[in-house]
This record gives sequence, structure tokens and C-alpha cells, in this order.
Amino acid sequence: VPPGTYSASVSRGIEYDAYSAQNVSVGDNQTAGLSATLTRVVDTSGWISLDPHLHSEMSVDSVIPLDTRLRSVAAEGVEVAVSSDHDFVVDYNDVIADLGLAAHLATIVGNESSSLQIGHINAWPLSVAPALPGGGAVRWAGHDPGEVFDLLRGGDATRIVQVNHPRDGSLGLFALIDLDPETLTARADPAALGLPGADLNDFGFDAIEVANTKTAGLFEPAFADWLAFLAAGY
Repeated sequence: VPPGTYSASVSRGIEYDAYSAQNVSVGDNQTAGLSATLTRVVDTSGWISLDPHLHSEMSVDSVIPLDTRLRSVAAEGVEVAVSSDHDFVVDYNDVIADLGLAAHLATIVGNESSSLQIGHINAWPLSVAPALPGGGAVRWAGHDPGEVFDLLRGGDATRIVQVNHPRDGSLGLFALIDLDPETLTARADPAALGLPGADLNDFGFDAIEVANTKTAGLFEPAFADWLAFLAAGY
């Protein structure tokens, strides 16, 4: 870094406390040493830290190199990284091995189906199909929610299908179908989504992202949706 005065932080994810230093002076052609010891403050015995929504340079909205992405999630205490680039199926295993992170980070192959009509939906575990466009990512255009769920599941009952940021405008399924949380029914006109005659009330997914959105104030609605689905027996 250029000479100057800096603040510095060292972290290891949510299971550890963090170290912060202020007014760290770095002179010209000099180094500044920090000694940080992070204490584990949350006991997660019997639990696994998994991130099922990650993007790298393989996605159209990210410029983060894949090796940097994997270093960052390992450093922050993620133990299982699910690949979920936009409409691109990628296997992290070789990169994790090359980085020497196999003792710290496992991975599952997945994909984020990024429909412009019904929003973004993840699925895992998948297999990469190198000979196909996008590594075998599903073609979502013209398909209603139930059809996309089926395409992502691919007849494998063990796959997880996850609705991402469900209330986040044009990116979220529940926002696009105008889901009524009281009755769990879609109020949108299928024709307005380019899906005339489609069934917008197929809820054949397994998981909902609750605390992930680009828009402030959407945690509470997504949390209420999740509780409503649980109360209805989903």
C-alpha cells in the first residue's frame, strides 16, 4: 500500500471475534506488523456453515476471480461452498485443490437459474455437462415456476430447489407473482409475465432465502412469507 495511516481488521467469520486496529502507520519502504489472535466465541459443534448462493467471474454480475471467491469464503469460516453462478454450472473442486483448501472447504455443484419471468432459483447438487451451453444450465425461457422447479430437480428427489431473494423486485419469485402471504396465492396475471395460462401457484421448492436482498426493508416480508409457508405445512 502507499505510505500513510490505515485501519486494519482481521476476521474469521461469525464464529470468531474480530480484531481491529486504528492509526496503523506505514512508512515509505517500510512494513507495519500486527499481532492478532481471534477467539472462537460461538460453539458450532454438530453444525456446518454452508453458503448456497455464491457468485464469481463465471456470473454476468460479478468480476471476482474464482480463486479469490473461494479464498474469501474459506477465510470467513464457510465449510461448504455451493457453486451458484447465473445460468452456468461450475465445479469448484479442482480450484479448491489447487489452492490447498481441501482440508477447510468442501463444495457442492449448483446453479442459479436466472429467469427474467419468474426470478432467480438455485438448485444443487448438480453435475457439470461440459458439452452443453452453460455447463448444462436449464433453459428457463417460457417456463412457469413449476416447470422450472421440475427442470432444476431433473427427476432427482435429493436435489434442493431454493427460491432466492423472493421479494426483491424483478429478481424474486414472490414479488413477480405478487404472492399474497395471507392466502399463499399468486395475484399476478400470468399473461403479464409472458406466461399466459400458467399456474403461478406451484410451490414445489424446498427452501427460501430470508436474509438476502439488495433492497432495504425486505427482510421482514420474506421472513413473514417463510413463516406463512411453515404454518401451511410446507
